Amino acid sequence: MFVLCTKKIFVIYLDFSSAMHDMDGMCVSVAHLTPDKRKAPTMQHENFAIVDGTRVTVSELNPTARQVLIEAGYNPEAGYRLFRIAQGAVNSLALDAHACLCEDSSVKFRVFNGAEIYSFELDNKLCQWGASEVSGLTLKEIANVDPQVYGVWLAMDNTVDDPLIGDDEFFELSCECTSRFFTGIKSSTEGRVTQVLPQSCRNELDRRNLCFEEHEESGQKAIIIKSFPLPVGHFDVSSADVLVLLPSGYPDCPPDMFFTSPWLRISSSNQFPKSADQRHGFLGINWQRWSRHNNEWRPNIDGIRTVILRINTAFECAT
Repeated sequence: MFVLCTKKIFVIYLDFSSAMHDMDGMCVSVAHLTPDKRKAPTMQHENFAIVDGTRVTVSELNPTARQVLIEAGYNPEAGYRLFRIAQGAVNSLALDAHACLCEDSSVKFRVFNGAEIYSFELDNKLCQWGASEVSGLTLKEIANVDPQVYGVWLAMDNTVDDPLIGDDEFFELSCECTSRFFTGIKSSTEGRVTQVLPQSCRNELDRRNLCFEEHEESGQKAIIIKSFPLPVGHFDVSSADVLVLLPSGYPDCPPDMFFTSPWLRISSSNQFPKSADQRHGFLGINWQRWSRHNNEWRPNIDGIRTVILRINTAFECAT
């Protein structure tokens, strides 16, 4: 490359040879450019899919279900179906549907033989399955949770104690109804005991002779008031543990709702109280959620005393 300067005109010439020129008294030095004709090594990218726990090399980045089955050694024409596991759900793929390997690095596949497809819900996500049963460990793998830390339960209607499904336990699926499962921390030891209350709130609870625990689980701070006394004869039990989740700004910000264990029923009707029939998982316990919202809160004035007053009022007015 050399630069030629004459009067007010600037012209740039590109050349890949060395030269020294002296034009119109202007000495111009030209650098010798030798283009590197060596090609960078080509990066070989291996496309693969995890099928039934085995790494299978595929020829394309976005293969069809048919191609994945063939690469994994299955004959698509013999009734084999490919199921895609991603983002906590499972879906059956048509043979000509793309497997979409690049959308999520955690994508896995399962192969089943047969035309029957079963459905179930896992953590509120609809899943499809190619077998009539599924194990607790498989459900955890689909949900993408740590099997040592999390448990999986079968959600049952009209009951408080949802059955825990063991890792090696197989649950029978039905074509007539959709079973519902949910995962959660299975041991209270996973909740780190810590101090989450201001000292003034601890003093107030001590003054009332209320036994309490302070916890933090996955960043959520909470207190559990143990054996909270209930209005005499109003519920089917005389006391219950009360869970209060504390917002990050507490005590300047109010807690919203509270939760009880065991679940409470009105004695006269044997029914759950109004707006108190939903579950909430915390420390491996399915708590009864009391949807009682607090729209009035005075920073620097309200605190645990106000929380206890609201809980007492909710119990007394529950119908």
